[in-house]
Amino acid sequence: MALMKQVTLTFTRYGAEDISPDGSLSPSSSSTFTAVGALEPADRSVQSVLPEGKSFADAKYFYTKTQVNAASILDGTPADTVVIGPHTYEVFYPGDFTTNLSKLAHYEVLLLKKEVS
Repeated sequence: MALMKQVTLTFTRYGAEDISPDGSLSPSSSSTFTAVGALEPADRSVQSVLPEGKSFADAKYFYTKTQVNAASILDGTPADTVVIGPHTYEVFYPGDFTTNLSKLAHYEVLLLKKEVS
């Protein structure tokens, strides 16, 4: 079995959105961080967990030891994002395999291509 190719991705993390005096939401400041891991295209098996209208072709898996965050509905924090080629992806689901007492502790991150707005 061949080892997966390592890549370094630069993610952007935003805090919870701020509420302005007029009641509208505005983005908070952002920070960037890098994560080293293996990037792979998603296969058809992921289709059942994707939002309606999204295809497995819009998704990638990123295997890393760096924790990344999906969006939180509890505090309004947006998902971490990353640019891969010409597309921006957001963290859709960060599977946590760090507590399984294995030397291979890692995160299996499902990245989903963002809609162009």
